[in-house]
Amino acid sequence: MKATITSKGQVTVPKPVRDFLNVGKSDMIDFTIADSGKVFIEVPGEGIARHGGLLSHYKLAKPLTVEQMDEAIQAELSRQVKP
Repeated sequence: MKATITSKGQVTVPKPVRDFLNVGKSDMIDFTIADSGKVFIEVPGEGIARHGGLLSHYKLAKPLTVEQMDEAIQAELSRQVKP
């Protein structure tokens, strides 16, 4: 993806990148320049707390057990990772 730098040094982050990073107006992003010369963009403080309530629209009759969660994770990994 490409973006143009304005005369003030500003860049509009393309929508697919904003969506991927889950950022919007007034959110912070962090730029890191690696020794290789590559530039990385991250969301500072990204952690589980930032996603609190993300799955709240999935209401279950009763909570899943740890075993049920493990089974679901393994089933999804088996579906995604093909030898």
